[in-house]
Amino acid sequence: MLIDSLELNRENLCQTFCRYCNSFPDAKIIIFGAGSIGKMTHDVLVSHGYKVDSFCDNDINKQGTYIRGLKVISFDQLVNLDGNVQVILNDKYYIEKMSQLESAHFPINHTWRFEAYSFFFKQFTTDYLIEHIDDFEKTFALMNDSKSKYVLEGYINGSLTGDISFFENIMSPDKQYFPMDIRCDNNEYNPFDPSFAQHIFVDVGSCDGMSSCDFIEYFHHAYRRIYAIEPMKESVKIIKEKKIPKMIVYNIAVTDIKGSKQFYISELDSLRMAASIPLVKSSQGKQSFYVDTIDNILLGNPVTYMKMDIEGNELLALHGAKKTIQINKPLLAIAVDHKRDDLITIVSLLHDFVPEYKFYLRHHTHMSFDLVLYAVAW
Repeated sequence: MLIDSLELNRENLCQTFCRYCNSFPDAKIIIFGAGSIGKMTHDVLVSHGYKVDSFCDNDINKQGTYIRGLKVISFDQLVNLDGNVQVILNDKYYIEKMSQLESAHFPINHTWRFEAYSFFFKQFTTDYLIEHIDDFEKTFALMNDSKSKYVLEGYINGSLTGDISFFENIMSPDKQYFPMDIRCDNNEYNPFDPSFAQHIFVDVGSCDGMSSCDFIEYFHHAYRRIYAIEPMKESVKIIKEKKIPKMIVYNIAVTDIKGSKQFYISELDSLRMAASIPLVKSSQGKQSFYVDTIDNILLGNPVTYMKMDIEGNELLALHGAKKTIQINKPLLAIAVDHKRDDLITIVSLLHDFVPEYKFYLRHHTHMSFDLVLYAVAW
């Protein structure tokens, strides 16, 4: 059973950090790493009332600049700061940065590493898990291989404890959306075999088109059609500039209705995304988009592979793709990391749509992002 392998009695590391900050309000909080993970950590902490003093980064091009209104300092400046200095190291260069700090004789007990997204944003708590344990057990039972069950256990443990090592332990070595270790019914057939040359790919949440480019490269430029669906005009402009052959681009947001809907606008580095949920509690800009269903957009055209990563709107978009999925039974790669109940609701919905779907779970980053549910019916 799933519950037998879960860490139910450990305090979340993010919670431990916040308790320390409450006890020592004069502590200087430095985020070591001014990339996307550092920015997200900053945004989540600040939105919950915790003060970050500055970023530190080894990139000399960032040093002296300002990010989120905070100065980016050098490593030498970091280790020469006076007072109670606490350093957060949440990005993937943890080992290298810890080695730097140890070489500079920085006190290791003044370093922190935790996953803040699940604790603060998704509120994935032990109480929530126990309350819904029967639903999670159903998801666990629907996973079609032992690795998927191992990934589910590790992902939940990482979310409960804030311990990033759980996410690192379940990371897939394969490229996101193209897992090489999935086998149908324990035989040698891999439904993601790159020699398959007839795919019709639906890229839902195309962003800048990189997933479509990865698809083209993975399948050796042999495919029938790509449908790219992306609501942000600036991203659509980038996609069209790539001039990808046999691609139809739709500048639209997808959900379960046709009409208009407001989305939060989230920023990640230079890209903006339309999200159904705000990244932080502080106010974020909203924007209205024309929306429609995937069933209406594709108008019955065949599909063999559908990828979907749309910042928390996956469940509604899948409702709007019911006919397409039931008729075509395409390969599916669906993000299930945005909401705490994604692993319950999305798996259950797809199982209802196509009972013969086999489900696999793979995780593709060292944090709680990029957990992908793969569904195979052929």
